[in-house]
Amino acid sequence: MDWNSILDARLLQTGKIDHAAIIALDGSSVLANSPDFTILPNEIQHITAALRDRSAFDSLMGTGIRANGDKYFYVDGNFSEGYVAAKHEANGVFIARTNTAALVVHFSAPYQGAEVASIVFPLADEVRDSGY
Repeated sequence: MDWNSILDARLLQTGKIDHAAIIALDGSSVLANSPDFTILPNEIQHITAALRDRSAFDSLMGTGIRANGDKYFYVDGNFSEGYVAAKHEANGVFIARTNTAALVVHFSAPYQGAEVASIVFPLADEVRDSGY
């Protein structure tokens, strides 16, 4: 899978997503990321644990998500469907799980989570359907 192409052509070029990263679902690595968006190792572990384990997911309501050093407060999510939406001031992150990875996208106002979800959900489905 060419993760960099997915990140550039399918996420960043939409103009609605300003930063993105794709991380391995096992928490081992960053598969691709935009140069100005770094998911730190402890942030990777927290995000991937929540996407793999129901009790870790449930704790997000109290702990929120950290990405690129910023804390985002849980807004919405569904463990079974494998997604989390969170906000920090006028910015937000949307995270979607595939079979082997997590798409972590950052967006800023005026864009809203629903607009970003309409980009990320179909892409996550496509990646999942291709076995990744």
